[in-house]
Amino acid sequence: MSLLKGLLEGIHMPEEAAEKIIQLEKEIDYEKLKPMVSKLYERKVWQEGLEELKTELGEDPKGYKILTCMLTAALDTYKIYKEKGIQDKIFYDTFGCFSRFVKEHLASYGSYGFDRCWWTPRQLSMEEFRLGELEFELEKWKGENVISVHIPSDAKLTKENCQASYK
Repeated sequence: MSLLKGLLEGIHMPEEAAEKIIQLEKEIDYEKLKPMVSKLYERKVWQEGLEELKTELGEDPKGYKILTCMLTAALDTYKIYKEKGIQDKIFYDTFGCFSRFVKEHLASYGSYGFDRCWWTPRQLSMEEFRLGELEFELEKWKGENVISVHIPSDAKLTKENCQASYK
């Protein structure tokens, strides 16, 4: 099994979307895109990297090309998780946002797709992590380091779940 297939299984990507991603992985020259993708790891140049990628990838009406690039980049992020001793569960829970967004596209538009590339550099750059039901993002606010808390659309907000996430 390829590493990308393993990732897609680990984040529970819908089969129809996973098949398109695996096909695009064979067609996209990821090495050529690495300089643009590398910008997705640094907050101050996220937008620049996204715009360059979109231009280079061309027509991408359902967002599968950029999704494939981001998930390929997630394999590099996974290596850093391993180096830092971060549990696989945290990685898969965090990167599960990609599958969640693909499923939300289906609910909104009647077909699988990906339209949240503006959000997911947070996960690629390891600035946002899902811990239990909540997501925690490292940010600066008025020059201070802060942690923003996000509530994913699939979160089950019970007192116990929230307490476990904070713990």
